[in-house]
Amino acid sequence: MKKENVTVRNGKIILNTKRLDQAVNDEKNEKKRWYSAGFIDTLGKFSQAYGRFEMRAKLPTIKNKSRGIWPAFWLRADNPSNGGEIDILEAYGTPDAVNGFDPAGRSQGTLHYTQDGENWTMTSKFTPKRIDLNDGEFHTWTLEWTPEKITFLVDGQAYHTVKKTDDPRWKKAFGSGDPYSIRLNVQVGSKYWGTPNPTDTADRTDYVVDYVRVWKYRG
Repeated sequence: MKKENVTVRNGKIILNTKRLDQAVNDEKNEKKRWYSAGFIDTLGKFSQAYGRFEMRAKLPTIKNKSRGIWPAFWLRADNPSNGGEIDILEAYGTPDAVNGFDPAGRSQGTLHYTQDGENWTMTSKFTPKRIDLNDGEFHTWTLEWTPEKITFLVDGQAYHTVKKTDDPRWKKAFGSGDPYSIRLNVQVGSKYWGTPNPTDTADRTDYVVDYVRVWKYRG
């Protein structure tokens, strides 16, 4: 992640990915990285429990030219003992064939109750096929979070709702009143959706964010 991968132009935030002239060593994962990327977050600046969270953006997941590109819009708890995570948007470029699923044109909304191993994902759902999120236009991703339920929406259409009665872990993760901060980022390469290469990944992609807005929950 590099600062220069986040810019502001014409009132919009752009998080870009860029192919490097020379690969850098990724000692943590014992491999080389050929792409830089960026992120921004509100940790220590703004956090909130409950309410409506919305982003309007264009995705960088260019069809057939974005293998390994992984943009996200998500919330995480300020309280380190709270393992809750709300992924309002995750989208994926051309995937590895081993997945057997092409996510092109769609994004995924996910809740994590904990961060403690393989069973951390509580529930997840992709946006409807009829909405093409890779059409080069701006789209909106919205989360409506109350003490009773969480609803995911895309372009104003609800497509996934999870209620507090669906899982006993809800109270600690999403019903405790713990505030959550916001993070926008784009990663390049993952074991889930594939690693980039010069043929299937554009030298540069742009994740263009028009706005992020938050409304308070008033009961």
